[in-house]
Amino acid sequence: MKPRHIASLALALLAACAGPSAKTTQSTGWKIMQPPQIAGTLDGTAPLSKWVVAPADIDVYPSQAECEQIIENWREASRREDFQQAVKNDEKLRCVSIDDPRLRGN
Repeated sequence: MKPRHIASLALALLAACAGPSAKTTQSTGWKIMQPPQIAGTLDGTAPLSKWVVAPADIDVYPSQAECEQIIENWREASRREDFQQAVKNDEKLRCVSIDDPRLRGN
């Protein structure tokens, strides 16, 4: 094999290893988000770029359906335990794709 072929192959392998895998891990999935708190209440009118990851949620879910199921589980647990404030807050939770352009703001 000629040196230029080796160099081309090495560059192609390097690009394949660095490019797609790095992007894939950061640009897919869903997170549970909540509006920011203002004066002790969640501001559902805030732009999505101001929303934060729900406090207990550190996971990225592979699908919107799985993410929404987690929110529904939280809502049911809050209702079952009769946590009225948590029920109100849980209603404002949303599943948001981590590559949603609205998260970046202006």
